[in-house]
Amino acid sequence: MATAFSKLKRASWNGIEFPVRHYTVKGSLRYHVHEYPHAWGGAFENLQRKLYEIRMTVPMMATFAQYQDLWPNRWATLRGQFEKGDVGELTIPTVGTIKARCLEWPETFEAKIQSGVMVELAFLEDQSQQFLVDKLVEVDQQRMKDMLIRASGEFDAAALQYQNGVTPYEQSIWDGIISFGNEILAMKDNVELFAAQIDSKIQALDTLIRDADATIRFLNEPFGWPVVSALHDLWQSAEALVNDIQSRGMQVQTWTVPTTMSVTDISTRLYGSNSMSVSLMQMNDFADALAIPQGAQVRYYPDVAA
Repeated sequence: MATAFSKLKRASWNGIEFPVRHYTVKGSLRYHVHEYPHAWGGAFENLQRKLYEIRMTVPMMATFAQYQDLWPNRWATLRGQFEKGDVGELTIPTVGTIKARCLEWPETFEAKIQSGVMVELAFLEDQSQQFLVDKLVEVDQQRMKDMLIRASGEFDAAALQYQNGVTPYEQSIWDGIISFGNEILAMKDNVELFAAQIDSKIQALDTLIRDADATIRFLNEPFGWPVVSALHDLWQSAEALVNDIQSRGMQVQTWTVPTTMSVTDISTRLYGSNSMSVSLMQMNDFADALAIPQGAQVRYYPDVAA
């Protein structure tokens, strides 16, 4: 009897169709909650969806009349493509066709079943071709400049009203905020440098703003509230740079050092050359860049490798 599923396309990978006993499609949202000094709650920011994760239980059997030569030959072809890490067209009957890679393909053999094997396929959507490095970063440079100028002006005005005076330590924190803001702006014209450093710069700016909130005394005074507001806006504009990268698919990843290596060795392993050694040092706090110990976690941007 025909059902609502009868007219759906069959599951397939790169044109090779196969029967599916069960499958799941995991969709999820990427988001960030902004929490600001002197403000209740937080602001939800939608960073768009994550990559789809698909798991399929597939009986690779020779007994299906509608799937000729499924086992062993077509399964062997599929396995060979999976082993090479190929990106292919994955058709999901109830979703459609997407680009994906197969990450896992364990197969189970039972002696009482002589017609093939049961396979569990784990796919991950692949959009890497959409995220070319020269299209990753869009920065409203003038807006951030305006935020820095405004924050600096509000700070100077509030400091004049504060009778106890600004301590050298408080001033150094504020100078650091302005300095990091200018450094972030300077990265706009070098996409690869920007991509490799922005995460650590934003973290440093975030830390300084938190230090300012905890340390600069007049921020709790009414005349200091415009400074707090300016800091919020600066914070938002800086994090927007990170979110722009993240929404386009460029995610900071970590790599575990398998044995003691130098930073140039790691750059060669991750990128194919030692050209990103400086960027790796800027993103990671290596105690000794010539002897990074086994088990260390290295932060890097994989998309820059292209």
